[in-house]
Amino acid sequence: MGGAIALELAAGSLNGLQALVLVGTGAKLGVTPIIFTMLRENPDDFFHTIDRTAFSDRTSPQIRDRFIAVARACPLPTVFKDFKACDRFNTSENLQKIKVPTLILCGEQDLLTPVKYSKYLHEGIFDSSLVIIPEAGHMVMSEQPELLNRAIETFLTTTPSPINQKGAGRG
Repeated sequence: MGGAIALELAAGSLNGLQALVLVGTGAKLGVTPIIFTMLRENPDDFFHTIDRTAFSDRTSPQIRDRFIAVARACPLPTVFKDFKACDRFNTSENLQKIKVPTLILCGEQDLLTPVKYSKYLHEGIFDSSLVIIPEAGHMVMSEQPELLNRAIETFLTTTPSPINQKGAGRG
């Protein structure tokens, strides 16, 4: 959901935005109807399914358990509304409006926002770079934090900054 919000803001007229980092998102986030059924009828099935679909098969049980505990602490009506908002989200027609350098990151085993979603973003956003993180699913920031952070750091240190350019030449 954070990626959806960032995409909407970047496609608008947000003053001061200099760069954008998108992680595990897409221009459209359709949600399979079974998610809504599970949330209504048997939330335990939902949490078991998320455990299997949000992570790479190589992710440790400790990382999975920590995520599931946090997810279970969230009120079910909130989880349901979040998925409804994702299901309605579609900004495909606005990608060309994004005019800032954009880094798109995705776990190679992401089943919730598959690599093809990131490739679509990369094709639609003119000044974008795509990094696919190995041995990671949708929770790439928990599964491969070092690789994710290194990709973001490289992007931030190699992307020209208008602020830095304005200050150049002053002594």
